[in-house]
Amino acid sequence: MPPTVTTTNRTTRPAVNRTTPAPRTTTPTTAATAARDSVRGSTYEAGSRHLSPAAEFGNTLWTNCPGGIAVAVYDTGDPEFGARAKEWAAGMNAVGPKAKTIAAGELALGKAIPASKGLAGLLGDLQGAVNASVDKAKRPDGVDASAAGPKQVKTLALFMHGTPSWLGMDASTSKDDLQASSVGATIKGISSFLAGDVNVVLYACGVARGESEKQDWYAGTMHGGGADSMAGAIRDALVDEGKDKATVFGHTTSGHTTRNFAIRGFEAADGKGARGHSFVAQHVWSWWELGPAEVLAEIASRGHAVPDARRAKIEGAVRASVRMSLYAVNSSANSTKFYQGKNLAEMAPVHPKEVGAIVREMWLKKWNDAADPKGKAALASSMIKAHGLKKSA
Repeated sequence: MPPTVTTTNRTTRPAVNRTTPAPRTTTPTTAATAARDSVRGSTYEAGSRHLSPAAEFGNTLWTNCPGGIAVAVYDTGDPEFGARAKEWAAGMNAVGPKAKTIAAGELALGKAIPASKGLAGLLGDLQGAVNASVDKAKRPDGVDASAAGPKQVKTLALFMHGTPSWLGMDASTSKDDLQASSVGATIKGISSFLAGDVNVVLYACGVARGESEKQDWYAGTMHGGGADSMAGAIRDALVDEGKDKATVFGHTTSGHTTRNFAIRGFEAADGKGARGHSFVAQHVWSWWELGPAEVLAEIASRGHAVPDARRAKIEGAVRASVRMSLYAVNSSANSTKFYQGKNLAEMAPVHPKEVGAIVREMWLKKWNDAADPKGKAALASSMIKAHGLKKSA
């Protein structure tokens, strides 16, 4: 028996159990624990085997956003902007603060950012927090050490009021607003945070319409333009910063924040001062070129000749007809079709090829239908009749 040990109050201490302890169980090593344990020790919280919140989020960024992050910023002065930005951010896994603080360890996916300060200051804060998180995480195997990965913004979406020359950051003050004439300084300030192929999406009214252009849904949807618009100015600034694969999308008219289908895209590859492209003409169907070409081919297939003197007039008439018909199909598609469960106009700037394909399929079904009064065959018949085209000898 072990000796009895007495204390100052003379009480007897219970005997110590000398039985053999049960074997200690160990957790099998898994890929997840191996990856965790390979992270630098400084990423762990002091005295803990758990990653710090910043390192955990850094790993999340590498997993979910290896090619760059999405960011959504909204004007807090209008509840509509906040609602649409939060919906978009949730669907796009945008990076933002869990609550109000933009700091390492306080970020999450699926969050929009309220415009509490100017865009340069806001994205500067976010860049610092994202960099700190990524630096504390483990770079995945096989990723080039020079790759920026999730340290750069791939898609930047702004939800706010706009005009052809202005973008309102905060309805309560004008000090942080963006002007087309001076937006270059802001883009320069955030340039290091933007990927070379960054896609800037302006969910704002009129920002892709030129200063001298009148608001027109048909023209704003089907024709290019807006070289001197806010969207054009941002594209020009991105070119100056070497973002030669960047794009900027914006609305040409006043309408719903995200479901406005009057969209133009401005590409850095076109160079400074270039006009924006009609989303429909570039990503759905080139009605300006394909419309006349296909109708003239249909006329020729029926053995009719088109005199050179009448060609331009026929082409103009075909374009006018096709423009209206394709516009109607595009409008209908935005009411009846969806991509990833979202309205087409909302998704068009971030998934232009996929959205364009949906509308194009709907259009070609109509265009190639011999019985459709607005189709290619019917239009060829009307041109033959209207212009008295004769059969070739």
